[in-house]
Amino acid sequence: MFRGRTTIPGTFPPNRFGLYDLHGNVWEYCLDTASPTYVDATIDGSANISAGENDRILRGGSWSHNPAICRSAYRDSISPDNPGWQGRIGLRVVCVV
Repeated sequence: MFRGRTTIPGTFPPNRFGLYDLHGNVWEYCLDTASPTYVDATIDGSANISAGENDRILRGGSWSHNPAICRSAYRDSISPDNPGWQGRIGLRVVCVV
């Protein structure tokens, strides 16, 4: 169902891993720099920060995009100084316990 806006976190049930809102609400802004392939991806889960690259990875799609791309595996990129897409990009705060 197209709601035409974001939803409150936790509105929908968690996935099988117990995680909420991984796709379709807002794009997730990631620390990783944009790369055309995963050839240089890290294997330990750390951010892939390439020297000289500015664009950052966006994951998961947004409420304003086609549902076919609203999945955690889908990615796009955006320049950190791009003021556009207000209300469509967020971030996930992670804490190491």
